[in-house]
Amino acid sequence: WEVYVDLNGNGLREFGEAKGTSDASGNYSITVAPGTYNLRVTRPAGWIASTNTEVVKTVDVRTGNAVVNFGSVQPNTSVTGFK
Repeated sequence: WEVYVDLNGNGLREFGEAKGTSDASGNYSITVAPGTYNLRVTRPAGWIASTNTEVVKTVDVRTGNAVVNFGSVQPNTSVTGFK
């Protein structure tokens, strides 16, 4: 999965926007200067954000590390119920 800094807020990763790729455990790292940034994750096919607040995350990077986690799920493709 790719996490990137969406500098212009258009929802697309473009040249010059910092990015990081997650490892098998979901960990990623992006190095940026201090400031406020919008982060987005590129989800693989079949995955969606778990809620609307998981689409873009705003982070204020000061000194040290900032932690931003994204919620993602694979929608259930079956329908259950009773009549």
